[in-house]
Amino acid sequence: MAKPAVPIYNLYCLLSYVWNSHLDHRRSAIASQAKTPIELLVRLLTEEVRRLRQRGLERGYVTRVERLPRVIGKIRFGDTLRTMGIQTMTPTCEFSEYEIDVLSNQILKAALIRVSRLVGLNHALKDDVRQLLPYFSHVTTLSLTGAALKTVSWQRNNLHYRFALLLSGLILDQTFPSTQADDTEASFEFVDFTRDERQLGTLFEAFVTAYWTREHPDCFDRLSKRSLKWVTGDHDADTNAILPNQEIDLELVVKNARALIEVKFTKTPLVARYSTEKLNSVHLRQLYTYLEICRHQSRPAQFGTLLYAQVGDAMRYDFQLNGLAMNVRTVDLGAPWADVKASMDGFIRETVQALHETPSVLKPT
Repeated sequence: MAKPAVPIYNLYCLLSYVWNSHLDHRRSAIASQAKTPIELLVRLLTEEVRRLRQRGLERGYVTRVERLPRVIGKIRFGDTLRTMGIQTMTPTCEFSEYEIDVLSNQILKAALIRVSRLVGLNHALKDDVRQLLPYFSHVTTLSLTGAALKTVSWQRNNLHYRFALLLSGLILDQTFPSTQADDTEASFEFVDFTRDERQLGTLFEAFVTAYWTREHPDCFDRLSKRSLKWVTGDHDADTNAILPNQEIDLELVVKNARALIEVKFTKTPLVARYSTEKLNSVHLRQLYTYLEICRHQSRPAQFGTLLYAQVGDAMRYDFQLNGLAMNVRTVDLGAPWADVKASMDGFIRETVQALHETPSVLKPT
């Protein structure tokens, strides 16, 4: 089995920050023992479901429409007349019951069923999952994806479900029907998202924002994405409409100073050119374009940073291109988590300090 691109414990920490969850002692112990991403997700999910069961599964009012021998709730007269025979007077009633068949439990059940049918998953883990399914026997079985999380209504009384539901959503989104399915039931395969640089890049970008906000909340005025508009002159609206949008990963604002940060995950931030290695020209041009656009607008940036998450040697470069200050920094996600934290803390302090010390950038005349 190939070694994971990011150590499993570090993957758990990344997800915890992105999901705004503290590094729980029991979860950390599970993460320390897991060998693969899917093992991590399944072990965490079974632990969370056990906790939820001990606390009591969420309940809510569920509307039912049924033909009953006596009136419960309100009578649906139209349905009653359509379904009523000559000899029967059974009314169709609409009523609500307080039960566990709510969306949050339906998502959990869908994820547990999916895990129980995963190809190649440890049989002991599957058995642990199957032991939990009877607790959801009164929950409707649905075929769901992680998109179902968008319709969950978060309230104070169900926030303890959040981590389990986010785990479930990730499992549902990363499992697909298997080509190795047997004749008895549908089976599924897990697609390891840690081997997809695009998905890891999205995760790392979210982590940088979450970590900065949680660990260094007082060192910035704003930290968020920013959309840029091209400086197009007096073109008509149709011309402007066909130009692609430009979106910066992160814009850091401290008082009146700002920096642009492009967050990337790649195994090879340096590209081989003949006998030497060069910076990735696509990434470099992207950041340069953003800085150039800002320079022609009312809010020029003091500098831009390419922040790479990688597993391996660190990089550190500072340079100027046509008067635009740029730098390259890295965070080694393959290092022990304490070193990852130290690297992030050092990058944040350095970036904020540089904003205080870098003179304002003048707009071109």
